[in-house]
Amino acid sequence: MVIEQFRFGPHLRGDVNPPWVLEPIAGRIDPGETAEATAIREAQEEAGLTIGTLHHVADYYPSPPGAVSEFLMSYIAIADLPDTAAGLGGGVDHEAEDIRSHVIPPFACLMELVSTGEAGCGPLVLSALWLAQTGIGCAAVLETPPVARPYPCWGGRTDTRGRVKRWT
Repeated sequence: MVIEQFRFGPHLRGDVNPPWVLEPIAGRIDPGETAEATAIREAQEEAGLTIGTLHHVADYYPSPPGAVSEFLMSYIAIADLPDTAAGLGGGVDHEAEDIRSHVIPPFACLMELVSTGEAGCGPLVLSALWLAQTGIGCAAVLETPPVARPYPCWGGRTDTRGRVKRWT
């Protein structure tokens, strides 16, 4: 599962793709909280998911150290997704988040989104490549049959307010 939310940076840049960015569930670590506890909390807040086993992907700076001080820790989580998982809105009111969740079967579709740049968020790209390399925890995902879509792999998104968005 990935989420999609409006990001002001791509909007200001005038990106070709709409500023609704596909990304992994993520969040800031609260004081006294571990990275793992944050992943569990954010999965619940952003997608209503209870996650199981966490697999550590990497710890890294999003750009050369010194350019920014942000430091990221990426994980892949195992979860049983309910049939209604896709499209659920998420986020907490005080954070003013407008989040929509997406289930992207089969795994090859996610990799196509990475190759075309439609999934261009660094942590999502890194996590998808890690899954492709290791296959850890995703045997069922890799074997999931394709789902009919209105476009070859992805498209015709609507945000949580029902507005239609299309990649051009």
